[in-house]
Amino acid sequence: MILVDSSAWIGFLRGLDSPVVERLEGLIGSGAELAITEPIIMELLAGAKRPRELARVDALTNGLLLAPLVPMTDFRDAAELYRASSANGHPIRSMTDCLIAAVAIRRGLPIVHDDRDFTFLAEISPLRLDGAE
Repeated sequence: MILVDSSAWIGFLRGLDSPVVERLEGLIGSGAELAITEPIIMELLAGAKRPRELARVDALTNGLLLAPLVPMTDFRDAAELYRASSANGHPIRSMTDCLIAAVAIRRGLPIVHDDRDFTFLAEISPLRLDGAE
């Protein structure tokens, strides 16, 4: 199973030509087990500006595996990732990214993304990156 961040899904939904989108398309084509977690769903739904976009996001997210939050465990681990990133001179721009990373680490899932915060988090934690990063 591979966790796919909203940054990769957004590129895919917009039809962007990027290594991350190519990787995601390859994973979809190969029938790989792709997963999301609740914060990724929230980010995708929040970005849907029109009813048609919302319907597309709903269809996408309903067809994926869910790597659910374990609230207090993941919240604490996300806070620790945030503190560690600041202590290492690279404060993460989004606490949500720390929460997504905490879920990926706990589940042992690599993450497909197009967000430099995950690249840095992988340098200071057990977070595993997948593909075109």
